[in-house]
Order: sequence, then structure tokens, then C-alpha cells
Amino acid sequence: MTDAEAIDALYAERASVVMALARAAYALGYRVGWWLDADIDDPHLWPVLFLDLPTGQVSWHIANGDTKTFPSYARTWDGHTTDEKYKRLAKWRPKVPLLRGTCIYADCGNGGEQADSFLGTTCPICRERSGR
Repeated sequence: MTDAEAIDALYAERASVVMALARAAYALGYRVGWWLDADIDDPHLWPVLFLDLPTGQVSWHIANGDTKTFPSYARTWDGHTTDEKYKRLAKWRPKVPLLRGTCIYADCGNGGEQADSFLGTTCPICRERSGR
């Protein structure tokens, strides 16, 4: 693999993770959308994907292709730096609804009665209790 191919592969992986994050945020009701960055040579080639989280706006330049997944973004960039973006992302703790079926890993006092719908897994203690 050439250096250029390795870089392309990293960008493709990053884009997949960012798109998954955006779909999750959108499903939880947060504003997600595309915006064209007029400050770069070809804004249509590298549109910006924005997420408005309770901890603040976060954004990434993503290669064009998935822009139809989300609506246009009607706001403007708030000037956040890359460091601020990742601090905001690290502080975000989405409230994910709990489903019945497995525990939520927190002290495992649930006896397999609640599920972590984000992880969708059962902890070892609940598996042992249920004989699974």
C-alpha cells in the first residue's frame, strides 16, 4: 500500500465513524446537516458535516458523497477549534433509552432486567445468573 492509499484508507475510516456518529445524533433528535465551506478551493468536494450537540457544535470536512443523508445546515460555523471540537465531543453523554433484556453494566444490580440499547450486550454477571 502506498502512502497515498494509506491516507485515503484512514480518511475513509474516519468518514465512516463520523457518519455513524451523525446518524446516532440525528436519531436522538439533534440537529445534523451539511454546509459548504467557502474558504476552501472546491467547497463541493469537501462539504462540512455539522452536529449541534448539547455540549456545542462539532464539525468535520467529509468527502462529497453522503450529503443527501442529512439536510442542509442553516447555521454557520461557531469558530470552534479542533481541540474544542473533541472536548465538546468528550463531554457529550447522550441519554439512551434502556430496553428490557440485559443489564446496564452499572454495578450489575439489575439481574438482567434492563438493557444497554447502545451496547446491546449482556455483562458476564448477568450471563452467569441466567445460565447463558
